[in-house]
Amino acid sequence: MLRYKYFSYILKEQLFTTPGFFPLLLGYALLLALAFLCVRSLKNSRLIYQLLCVFTIAALPRLTLYLMLPYVESGDYAYFASLGRTFLAGDYAALAERFGTLPDFMGLSMLYSIPMRFFGDSTAALRLCNCILSSVSCVLVFLIGRRYHPCVGLSSAWIYAFYPGSLLAAETVGNPVSSLSFLLLAVYLLMIAASSQSRIGLFHALLSGCSLLLSQYLHPSSTVTVIASILFLLPLVIDSVRRRKTLLRVVCVYLCFFVGFVGLRGIWNVYFDAIGLRSDATGKQSSYYIDKLVMGLNPETNGNYNVEDIVWCSQQPESTRMQAAFKRIQARLPNARAVLDMIDTKIVCTWMVQDTNYGAFFSGLSDWVTEAEKSSVPAGTLEQIKQARSRFAASFILLDFFYVAAIYVFALLGILLRKPAQRESDLLIWIFLGFAGAFILFESQSRYRYPAMPVLCMLAGIGVYELATRLRKSNVMAGVGCTPSFEQKNHSETELNQI
Repeated sequence: MLRYKYFSYILKEQLFTTPGFFPLLLGYALLLALAFLCVRSLKNSRLIYQLLCVFTIAALPRLTLYLMLPYVESGDYAYFASLGRTFLAGDYAALAERFGTLPDFMGLSMLYSIPMRFFGDSTAALRLCNCILSSVSCVLVFLIGRRYHPCVGLSSAWIYAFYPGSLLAAETVGNPVSSLSFLLLAVYLLMIAASSQSRIGLFHALLSGCSLLLSQYLHPSSTVTVIASILFLLPLVIDSVRRRKTLLRVVCVYLCFFVGFVGLRGIWNVYFDAIGLRSDATGKQSSYYIDKLVMGLNPETNGNYNVEDIVWCSQQPESTRMQAAFKRIQARLPNARAVLDMIDTKIVCTWMVQDTNYGAFFSGLSDWVTEAEKSSVPAGTLEQIKQARSRFAASFILLDFFYVAAIYVFALLGILLRKPAQRESDLLIWIFLGFAGAFILFESQSRYRYPAMPVLCMLAGIGVYELATRLRKSNVMAGVGCTPSFEQKNHSETELNQI
């Protein structure tokens, strides 16, 4: 906030001129106050009751927006949904012809078809499925956070439940929502496996690898978590070398995790071969990442999507594409100063600007009009509907900007104040650093930060808890919050021993 000029621009130009922003801000303030009261009331409740409350409160705003806001499939999300419908129809030959860019579209098309079998293949059914999965993600955030402390779980779940980007991503038919659910499940299972002292931990590690593969099939950003998981488990292996009794268990956890990840991919490849779905897309996975790298390190476009780079990459011979790409990048970034400026620009454009697209939800919201409105609503009223939706979009985008800024502040506190003994929080930091590094190297947009936000919300939950604990110890917040009562300094030594 100190060096970021765009922040001061928002304060001067948009804060007091965006219609509907302050009522929306007031509503959010009331929701956060309600969340604080819920955290206090739920902290001593049974786990099953906490899970039901978290899911219900997360589902309510998502289902409300589901009923209120229109949505029309567009862009990549419409293409992905069409892949699922084609797979559901059993037209595998047509699918094989369409896999021209990313081989993992095989898994994506199959996973898209699964909810279609139960909910139907309409846009409304897919949106409802995403609302449910987004609410489940809030439950997983709660379960991961409570491994640090029960209050961290509740705080993290509430922060993520009302994160505006999560609310609107749930209203699309996009793949990031379902991918994120499997990613969080993989993280939760891996944490259980890493801390388990029994053989059941190996089963958790196996399931974690399988879940992470499903996440990667749905969205390639999950590759970051694969790398983060390696970096998380590696210190455990090194540390266990000193304790020879635990070395075998940690190595087995490591192996089971990768058996689940690689083994399930092999099983699915055999299945795809059997139904004739796999295309001759060998090598196109690497070409996909080369294209993203060339776009991401383009100072002229700030690393955003660029058609010219896509065309240039497609014109290069497959055998020399990587060498040509590195020469193009070297010409754009000839010295260390250019590289540092590019890194600074990518950080600002990915993390510190307003998210105006939300997975294609707000791109053209004012023009999305249902057939019923076209036929039954007068032209003047129709224009008012468009303007009302545009005002809602502007106020929601501005609210998201300040909400995310607050998450950053408390996440930083969480990183600085967390207990070193709670080593599972290291995995959250590795995942965040992985996303940050990927956004610097590859093509990025403001909406790409969405998969990293649950991790930041959990770190923010740690920050809220640790800050409240320290304030309570100093008697600034005596009687407030959910830190244990024996942390107050008015107990005798005998009472403390009894507690």
